[in-house]
This record gives sequence, C-alpha cells and structure tokens, in this order.
Amino acid sequence: MGTTLIDAQVDQLTESLLSSYHTSCPETLPRDSPGKQPWWGADLERKRGKVRKALNRAMNTCTDEAWDAYYAAKSSYKKCIRMIALEKLQWAIHSFHPSKAPGADGDLHYYSGVGRRWRHV
Repeated sequence: MGTTLIDAQVDQLTESLLSSYHTSCPETLPRDSPGKQPWWGADLERKRGKVRKALNRAMNTCTDEAWDAYYAAKSSYKKCIRMIALEKLQWAIHSFHPSKAPGADGDLHYYSGVGRRWRHV
C-alpha cells in the first residue's frame, strides 16, 4: 500500500465526515434584526458600567466613600431593572386582560414581593 492510496482514503473519510456534518448541522444566521436593541437598553448598560467601575474602585481603595458610591450606584441600577420589569409585566397583563390589569383605572400600581399583591403608588 502506497502513501498515495492512504492519502486518498483519508481525504475520502474527511469529505464524508464534513458532508454528514453539514447535512445534520446546516449553517444559520442569527435572527437579530438590525437596529433592534435588547430589552435592557443603553441606559441600563451605562448604569451597569458605572456599578462595575464603582465596585472596582471600592475594592481597590477600601474607603467608606468608595463603598457608599458603589452601594448608591448598585441601588440605582437595581431600581432601574425593577422599573423595566414592572413596565413589561404591566404591558403583558394589559395586553392579555385589559380589564384586569393593575392600573387599568389610570393609576400606577406595582407588584410588591411582600404579601404578594399589587399596591397603589
């Protein structure tokens, strides 16, 4: 058996493997539409960056002022996340049951984890 025969068989095996792979796993493109932002948006992304910078500064300097700045940035970031989640939840409830949605009377309500009920703001 010569090396040319072995090379030909290896090439044939490689071609078979690649062909079966491409048949079973076709190439696809992501469905992301251009210009569409993720649900969190640019504002939340900026706040997340501020929280990371504040945490790094607090860990490096170990001063009370730096930790206070970190906790304030983190609190603002989490509050923003809760407000976005609230807006999405209210939209979902309103779109499925407009008459049962909290705030359907024009008032703003929020879902409180304590007591598990909607509260008037």
